[in-house]
Amino acid sequence: MTTLEMPSLLESAPVTPAYLPAWFAARQQAAWKRYLKIPAPKRGDETWRFSSIKQLDFSAFQKAAASGVKELIARSSGLDSPAAKFIFINDELVHVDSNLPEGVICLPLAEALVSHSDLVQAHFMKQETRLGSAKFAALHEASLTNGLFVHVSANVEVEGSIEIHHWIKGENTVIFPHTLIVTGKSSKVLVVDIFHSADDTSPGLAIAFNDLCAGPNSKLDYVAIQAFNEVTRVIQINETAAARDASTTGFILNTGASWARNESLSRLEGSGSRSDMLSVSIPAHEQEYDQRTFQHHVSEGAYSDLLYKNSLYDDSRTIFSGLTRARNCSAVTRPDATAASSSETFFA
Repeated sequence: MTTLEMPSLLESAPVTPAYLPAWFAARQQAAWKRYLKIPAPKRGDETWRFSSIKQLDFSAFQKAAASGVKELIARSSGLDSPAAKFIFINDELVHVDSNLPEGVICLPLAEALVSHSDLVQAHFMKQETRLGSAKFAALHEASLTNGLFVHVSANVEVEGSIEIHHWIKGENTVIFPHTLIVTGKSSKVLVVDIFHSADDTSPGLAIAFNDLCAGPNSKLDYVAIQAFNEVTRVIQINETAAARDASTTGFILNTGASWARNESLSRLEGSGSRSDMLSVSIPAHEQEYDQRTFQHHVSEGAYSDLLYKNSLYDDSRTIFSGLTRARNCSAVTRPDATAASSSETFFA
């Protein structure tokens, strides 16, 4: 088989609610057209080399309304004493608990699109998705209904974490989580996305996206904890941009899902910027984790480091491909950019 016949999980273009700004409606319409136009991945594509292409048949999945709200709120445990906690069920916000300082905007994306439209527009999905999932990034953009927008003003430091729980509830339910984080000059924040399934037996699908935009001399830390059940599939696209002297850390923990695809792009746009890309994956049974990374040194004097560790059990499988690119060079590893990965396999 060379090309997957990919039925759409949506029968027609999503309709943007009338209360959202015109620029966002135009973006969603354009994204839908891109989704239809971009060819489905095929086995011969370098960015999908060694991947299980059969996992990309998403035709059985559909959106669903939130349910089981009280139970899932009670089960949404994460870090101790977060500064803010948001809970989404099937992309619907069902709970907010926030004690954030002045100078921090932390709103559902649907609300921020109205109240802070220009600010969201300036940072929303600005980079090109280039690690293989451009088709699914377009589907995500076209289908997006909510998420979280975080903006930390200059010189503001958030003590504690901002914690976001994303639940899939119901059989063959698809969600499109989106987290957009912007840090002003010399600010600091830690944001944690936690992905859950409501039960152990219902298949689900998540096509998730996060934008991390670190301003000059700021520190932006992001953690994704993927703990879906073992009959759920997930594509998570992580895109980071770091300005001068900014420091970003992205950490991914994979323990759940039958199949997970992580694509992480870090764009070092300013001199002295730093990116640390970290991951721990612990697959078991027949789980498969497919991870692709790109560290792009746009500016000289930037630093990046990558450390991905995998511990495999049973008949599980992992795939990794990484690239470091320096300015005006095609593909090199520079003295100011290091990359490391390790894999450990244990047998029962």
